[in-house]
This record gives sequence, structure tokens and C-alpha cells, in this order.
Amino acid sequence: MYGANVRYRSARNVVDEMECLHRGYGVTHFWMSDDLYVSRGRVSREHALSIAEELIRRRLRVTYRILARADSFVHADGLLQTLRRSGLTTVFLGLESGSDEMLKEFNKRTTVDANRSAVCQLREEGITLQIGFIMFSPYSRLGDLAINGNFLREIGEFYRLFPATRAMDVFPGTHEVQRLQQLGLL
Repeated sequence: MYGANVRYRSARNVVDEMECLHRGYGVTHFWMSDDLYVSRGRVSREHALSIAEELIRRRLRVTYRILARADSFVHADGLLQTLRRSGLTTVFLGLESGSDEMLKEFNKRTTVDANRSAVCQLREEGITLQIGFIMFSPYSRLGDLAINGNFLREIGEFYRLFPATRAMDVFPGTHEVQRLQQLGLL
């Protein structure tokens, strides 16, 4: 997560493990425990596609949930459809904010329009959406709360308490900790 190198297990190895758990223990749903299962990067998309194609090839009837960035499926023709056909049922998206200004503060390198687009893509494919959202942060202003509330309402996610009450998590060793310390906010 904090280094420059990413190591992937082969698609065959991942699906071998899924198949073993499915056939040997009856596991039918998997949570892919990867902070970023698929991203905009070519290698990341190819890896996710390889796993999906291996699941389809083996006719392994399982479902799975992944974590992704909102921009993971931009200009990725057919990727989301193939993932769905392979068993993808749920995507957790780190939308974080309904404000472009706050997305810049969080260094998300995406936009509110990209967030909206991702939500639409997932819903069009019949994939369940779960969101990560930061309603409160040390940088939040009253106007940001209203913008965020309106965005959650617009995308149909204001019905749950979680997104509307979530505060920013800060992890030791990250750039954000250093930044908050420098600003006297931690």
C-alpha cells in the first residue's frame, strides 16, 4: 500500500484457492481482501480480468465482492460486464466526498462526475454498491456538509446513517498524518 511495488498472485492460483474453498467447504461468496482490487492501471485491470476469465472458464458458481476506486472502470470497455458474469455482486467504492474541492484536499485524483459515473455504471450492471465516504474531516466546512448531503441524496445513498456520520480515518506513517501535524490539526 505504501511502497512502489505491487505483487499479484496468478489468476490460476487465486481461482485454485477459491475452488478449493468452494468444493471442499461450501464457500459460495468471497470478499477479495485487497485495498484496491482493480484500478485504472493496465496491469491491475488485466489481473482482475484474468481472474474473472478463469472463474468463467472453470464454470465456478461463486460470487464475490471487491474494493475499487471510482475511476477504475473509466475507459475499460467490457471489464465490469466480464467481472459481473464471473460472479461479481458487490463493489465497495471509496467515493469520499460529493465536493470536488474536498476530493482535492483528500488527494483522491478524481472528480464528483467520475464518482457519479461509477455509481451509474455499477447500477446499470445490477451490481450492489457500498460506499466509503468522509462526511467529517479536519478540513470540513459547513458548506461541505450540505454539498455532501445533497450528493448522497442524489446518488440514493442518504438512507443509511453510516455515510452521513463517517469521520476521516488517519493511519500512522501516512502523508496525511504528517500534514495534519504540520497544520496543528492532529
